[in-house]
Amino acid sequence: MSEETFDNLIKQLAAEDYDEKVAVIKALVELNDPRAINPIIDIFKDDENDYLIIYMAPYLTKFGNAAIDILIKRLREDENPIMRANSARLLRELMAGEAVESLIEALKDTDAGVRLWSAYALYFLWDYRAALPLIPLLKDSDIRVRRQATWSIGAFRKPEVVKPLIEALKDEELEVRKAAADSLAQLGYKRVVIPLINLLNDDDKWIRYSAIEGLGKTGGKRAIEPLINRLESENDNWVKDVIVHTLGELKDVRAVESLSRLINNPDRNLSKATTIALGKIGPVSIPYLIEAFKTSRWEVCQRIATNLSHMGEPALQALLEDLKDKDSNVRFWSCVALGRLGDSRALPELEKLAQDDEGQNSHGKKVKRAAQEAIEKINSKLASKKEKNLKQG
Repeated sequence: MSEETFDNLIKQLAAEDYDEKVAVIKALVELNDPRAINPIIDIFKDDENDYLIIYMAPYLTKFGNAAIDILIKRLREDENPIMRANSARLLRELMAGEAVESLIEALKDTDAGVRLWSAYALYFLWDYRAALPLIPLLKDSDIRVRRQATWSIGAFRKPEVVKPLIEALKDEELEVRKAAADSLAQLGYKRVVIPLINLLNDDDKWIRYSAIEGLGKTGGKRAIEPLINRLESENDNWVKDVIVHTLGELKDVRAVESLSRLINNPDRNLSKATTIALGKIGPVSIPYLIEAFKTSRWEVCQRIATNLSHMGEPALQALLEDLKDKDSNVRFWSCVALGRLGDSRALPELEKLAQDDEGQNSHGKKVKRAAQEAIEKINSKLASKKEKNLKQG
């Protein structure tokens, strides 16, 4: 390509139409001429367009380290704060690990935008050298910088960041407090348990969510009672759902009674999460699940029956006993659960109900039929197992 053509392409970089500008950049990149790097980067000196930065950054990689070196120089020396900020953004897009020291230095820049995008880039480059230099930004005068610094610090599991993040929970801006709660939740240190427990009563549901998530990771036994108390007083079903999930993961029997009161909750997602959580806690929840057969909706009973079928021997014994319950709902759904469990020891009792039980559940479905279907499922499972053994033998 001639010098004249090259010069014309450089001039066309000033085009106002973004599609035209992108086409010119692509053409220059294809030339692989290092002289094009600075003119291309110059586009960003007055333009904070996200599309250009995100879309065009990969094209700069075709120039290799030369583009990164120029961006680092721009970040350090350019007089234009927009250019310095965009250099930090482009270095993040290029995942330029060699820029870490320069980005750390840029955290002290007089321009808030430069500090913001440097903190943002360091979050993604994930170099532990950045953890401590980010801490002073938690006191930055610009809320955007404080928020991003709080997010970024949470990426580094260093003991030194715990205390500053706890302090950030007192920030006057809600967005910063949210970021601090999220970061503390990700750290996994025992030291954060009490601060997270204190956040369970925060007015903002997103902060409560972060606190619950963090307690699920680090709270252990200390988190159970505070989570149960929050579950009892929480008005937001979405937050309740998170608490229920967390209590299920923690598998502490103290949560069973409170959880059992949510089995038949009108919110289907919350009801489903509760039956799953009780199943995870284990055999102690079995009586509560079976009791729910008496009053729960059809789909809730279906989920309970499935959960019980996964709980093995303890569930088998409880379900066999409940085939004699005076409540026909309990007998019906116990048959369903036993069919899914598939244990041949249930056959004698199921056969009695298949012959004699004329009861119906609250939906008009006969217990006798449920027992017959359970027998068919168990026999089918036994036949499949026998066939498999014959093939292997």
